Amino acid sequence: MDAAYTEAADLARSPDVSAMDRLCLTMIYNAIRGDPQICATAARELLALAERTLAPMHRLPAMVDCASALRRFGAVGEAEAAYDAVFTAASSLSCYDQLADACHWLIEMHLDSGRVDVARQWVKRYYSLRRPAAELQRQRHLRLAIARTYLMQSRWQAVADLIDPPGEEALWCDRVS
Repeated sequence: MDAAYTEAADLARSPDVSAMDRLCLTMIYNAIRGDPQICATAARELLALAERTLAPMHRLPAMVDCASALRRFGAVGEAEAAYDAVFTAASSLSCYDQLADACHWLIEMHLDSGRVDVARQWVKRYYSLRRPAAELQRQRHLRLAIARTYLMQSRWQAVADLIDPPGEEALWCDRVS
């Protein structure tokens, strides 16, 4: 991977490569193999650039990626703020995949830090949107995060219903056509 990154980084210095692509490459590589500080700096710069240059709907995926990089390297407050901004914007724009991503990570972050009550509030916020059940069925990562919240509350049947819903395919079933 290091050799591939070195070659890609050299190519990314071309004036034909956008700053957004350069920052994304830097953030991804450093999130996996490089320097956490470089990753976090690239994520912050990418967030700022996306805010200035992309339409709200198009900046949401970049915001989720940047928040994930910040979370991974301990900038939890920044990550939480970014995920919260994604949730809010995605809700108003009806971008439910990004909304589910943000909600998933907010629930996980709060559970990991022992803030079960805050995680439960995020579960309630998601359910208050009254999204179709089929959507949650498709959002496995969010289902697992919600199930974890129910697990912390000893709500065993609610956990079972999420991971192996009656009359539907269980969480672990994949259909590839």
